[in-house]
Amino acid sequence: MDELARSLGVPAEVLRYAICLGSGYPLAILFNFIRNEQLKHLFSITTSTFLFLYVFSLEGWLHVLCSSLYTWLITKYYGKKDWCPPLVFVLLMSQMSYVHMIHQVWYPDDPSHVDSSSTMMVLIMKLSLFAWSVKDAKHSTNPEHKKNAVPVHPPLLDFLGYSFFFLGVWVGPAFPYATYRDFIKQTGEFEHKNISYLQSLKCAIAGLTSFGLMTFFGSEYHFVHCAGPKFKNEFNFIQKLVYIQVAALIVRAKYYGVWKIAESTACLTNIAYKDGKYDRAENVHIVGIELGQNAKSMTDSWNKYTNMWLKNTVYTRVTLGATSATYFASAFWHGFYPGYYLTFMSAVFITMAGRAIRRNLRPLFIAPGQFASYKTVYDYVGIFFTLTTMNYFFIPFMTRQFYSSFEIWRDTYFVGHVGAILTILILDKTNFGKILKKRFVPIKKE
Repeated sequence: MDELARSLGVPAEVLRYAICLGSGYPLAILFNFIRNEQLKHLFSITTSTFLFLYVFSLEGWLHVLCSSLYTWLITKYYGKKDWCPPLVFVLLMSQMSYVHMIHQVWYPDDPSHVDSSSTMMVLIMKLSLFAWSVKDAKHSTNPEHKKNAVPVHPPLLDFLGYSFFFLGVWVGPAFPYATYRDFIKQTGEFEHKNISYLQSLKCAIAGLTSFGLMTFFGSEYHFVHCAGPKFKNEFNFIQKLVYIQVAALIVRAKYYGVWKIAESTACLTNIAYKDGKYDRAENVHIVGIELGQNAKSMTDSWNKYTNMWLKNTVYTRVTLGATSATYFASAFWHGFYPGYYLTFMSAVFITMAGRAIRRNLRPLFIAPGQFASYKTVYDYVGIFFTLTTMNYFFIPFMTRQFYSSFEIWRDTYFVGHVGAILTILILDKTNFGKILKKRFVPIKKE
């Protein structure tokens, strides 16, 4: 694979994912002709195994197999115990940490090392959510937990088919087991075939366009240049902020590309269909990110299945400090680059600032607020500040390094941190927010 990549003049990692994601198109078409449930599971197991062994590595395949086997065994015999899902979560995260250590610490610059961390990250979401789903079948009253509940523990073949499911094994989406089970059995929403070639084409165009942006502008607009003399000495404050916005868009384009291609292949089967639309496999909503009016709507549109996983395995399970615990779990799941922790720790500020704005300012621009006629202006201002602020806070996530990220923040005078903290202090920690609402939002009379 490395020799082929060199002969084509592309990075080996890019070629690996291109082959694996591209193979989803013919595999999805072939899958539609299979009627037997057991053959469907075997189809995913054999095709994904082949790609693992010949495109990725035996080590990556063994990680998927071993984590699937111990998750299946533990949940089969102890799935109803309160301690079972947390134990499975800890075991999976420990194994994920080992995989990250290999790639990020032991062989960070070794071109011969095959990184299988992304497949493990997807698998951890599926398996840890499965562990909770087994327990939720008996104990949970939460509607979303009950929807994903697994009352009958699956046979090993079915479970391995889920782990190696060819439409999600590489970059997601990480469908809950209940979705996969109904899809294979063709029950519920999957009883009738609903395949959209048009939606598949749209997603493919979006993915290829994103790859095109990354290819043509990636070398010119990259955060590595923010450490250079031109950015530091020649750009003024506004130019630096503009450059950060463009560079962040180009970095996001890589993720848009892989997720949209994965979604495109899913649309060639029944699994993408949901409630009359073909968006079940949508892992990223590009418009929702680029035109998000607040931090929550923007983050809800990014890596949507990871958000769902964090919500159902961490946020709704933790009784104290749920937001901080969720951000930390997300950072730990991503690995050990210090930039991840800088981003997710800083994200607490923008979350709190966003809540303060929605609580204290938004009512002024919604009837019966006196500025309701300016709601459109409020929305556009929200889009502008949300995107620029999120791009600022996610600089460490993209650079992955502590010092370089800190330097970029310092060169922009920590504008995002200062703005978020002042917003929280002014609107939430003083009476200013209450005074505004009292003055400009009339009290409804009974």
